[in-house]
Amino acid sequence: MERKLQSITEPRAIALDWLFICLKTYHYPGAENWFEKIVSPATNVVILRNGLDLREPLLPYATANKILPCLVDAPTQFDDATQSFTQQGPARLIIPQHQLSLPLQRLLEAGTITVQLSTDFKTASWEKLIESASLGAITCLTERTCKVFQQKDIWELYRKSLEEGVRVARADGAHIQDNYTDAILEKLKTYPPQKGSSMLSDRLAGRPIEVMAKSGIISQKAKKLGISAPLHDSFTALLQGINNQD
Repeated sequence: MERKLQSITEPRAIALDWLFICLKTYHYPGAENWFEKIVSPATNVVILRNGLDLREPLLPYATANKILPCLVDAPTQFDDATQSFTQQGPARLIIPQHQLSLPLQRLLEAGTITVQLSTDFKTASWEKLIESASLGAITCLTERTCKVFQQKDIWELYRKSLEEGVRVARADGAHIQDNYTDAILEKLKTYPPQKGSSMLSDRLAGRPIEVMAKSGIISQKAKKLGISAPLHDSFTALLQGINNQD
């Protein structure tokens, strides 16, 4: 089957059956004029991002039944030599039970990406967030790759930040298994020393850092729930300090 591809570089009204949005949180304000033009009542919107409350930025433009949040599990690593990304494992999309779930699975069934339906999307979202926020904050603040975790006190800091995230997640209603922290630490052992994080990449490239989508939202949820989260509070303050540099 041949399809004509169309590229637009300026916001304008266009009829879309599906809209896949893969943006970082700091991109959303600059994309609002696009959303106003290209999101219609008939558009099925898929939000490709890891974190919590993924629908919220699109609710001014579409109803919740037309917005499908989607977690992304596609490990990649940037190669400085080739200036390109290498996918280091199979890609997987995790979606909640939603009226758009089956249509999305059918839409992508001929591709190489696995679309997995989660029966507990809140827990899956928290599990991804805790890991990425903790690893991202530490690599970004130290400006080092995963090699930094060879330092015992940094390893211990990572463990404590994972445990702190788990406490907040459980208070928020997520069903995090007792072996979660140990499993993530074992996973860390499999990472090559040169593996970075998106937060580290952003800092090294001089781009804004996704603070409130990571440790920031953990800190916010903790305050709302009356849970102490000093590590993620500190990560948030430090990372915001980097973003606020002149």
